[in-house]
Amino acid sequence: MVQFQKITDKNFIAILDMKQAEGRHFVPPNAESLAQAWMYGENRNIYAPVYSFAICEDGVPVGFMQLYDEAEKGSMYLWRVMIDASAQGRGLGTAAVKKVIDLVKASGKYSRMELGCKPENAGAVRLYEKLGFCPAGELEDGELPMRLDFQ
Repeated sequence: MVQFQKITDKNFIAILDMKQAEGRHFVPPNAESLAQAWMYGENRNIYAPVYSFAICEDGVPVGFMQLYDEAEKGSMYLWRVMIDASAQGRGLGTAAVKKVIDLVKASGKYSRMELGCKPENAGAVRLYEKLGFCPAGELEDGELPMRLDFQ
């Protein structure tokens, strides 16, 4: 079972040290993602709040997730999902995305979730479609926009 943890001085290095599986570089390194979160949201609130956290299994960080809050549009944007290469293939990414969908939906503040996915990342596209996301337009910056409406 996955849990989410705030990124702190206790797990920060583990998040930075995570690696993508060989040949699978669909998201930027976590250090870049954390820098973008600081620049675009968490500390400056330039655009919208950005939430970054560790994905954990039995309290041990195994991945990283980022959300971008677009409450004015009724949407929570799933910006980044990354599972360390050593923890892949155990369903942790699927479990984490399911859990965040449930949490966002239960908040009652949002009518949908959105994300962008590289179309060549066929496994991720299949996962998101399995969880109810549908393509939502043409490619934007090389990513397929996808959307999950809560009904």
